[in-house]
Amino acid sequence: MKSASLITHALLFIVSFSIEITVHASAIMEPRNCLNTKAVCAIENPSVEPLEIKVGSSILTLDHDTTLVRTTDSHVRLVKGTLWVRATPEMTVSAEFGDAQATTSSEFWITRSKDSMTVSTVLGAVEISGRGTNEKLIVTAGLQNTLGSVNLAGQSSTGLPMPIPFKELVTRWAKFYRGPKKDFLAQVDAFHTVWVDASKESAEINRTLYSRKVASVESLKRAAAEKSAKANAEKRELHELYLRRVFDGL
Repeated sequence: MKSASLITHALLFIVSFSIEITVHASAIMEPRNCLNTKAVCAIENPSVEPLEIKVGSSILTLDHDTTLVRTTDSHVRLVKGTLWVRATPEMTVSAEFGDAQATTSSEFWITRSKDSMTVSTVLGAVEISGRGTNEKLIVTAGLQNTLGSVNLAGQSSTGLPMPIPFKELVTRWAKFYRGPKKDFLAQVDAFHTVWVDASKESAEINRTLYSRKVASVESLKRAAAEKSAKANAEKRELHELYLRRVFDGL
């Protein structure tokens, strides 16, 4: 823990000042004030300050220029922007690329760009599933994964689990955080230990996947070579048979 504190100290000193002041942003809702009802509700945060809302038992914080649609108490659709989600189990965030669902009480970030949706897990675990596929992947704490654009077959691509960019996350986290600075520093320091372990796990997973890919490519090459050799042997055999028939007819 001491080494983690040394690594993160300078970064935390810079970003922690942004949590001293709490500003409550105002939301644009359609229909008006729909967040207080059970109706489908579109919410946009036009403010430069984060906007915190409650959806069911989960807390969602919208970054500047973020828009979502709450459909139920356990589901929202992210239209654009970035969300900080402190979720109870079953809370799902969707986009056209796929779904991200909390499998436990979890804390995660979702950033939606024009052609992808990236899920970064800080606490717990999040299950992601690409659009048009049956594949489900778990994004554990310290890691992130991306669902890409949907292809002509109606399926979205899935990336590899990667460590969350630590400095980028902490800077954003400081902007969103509301509470005592000492609590924030303690949470980030604890997360750094998780992040280090996750980085090692990610490297091992990717090495395994790379080895499997290389083995698969080599297997395909061998199969192609064997198929080519068999075809050539059949051609030679047919050619020899043809020559024998020609000479036997003389």
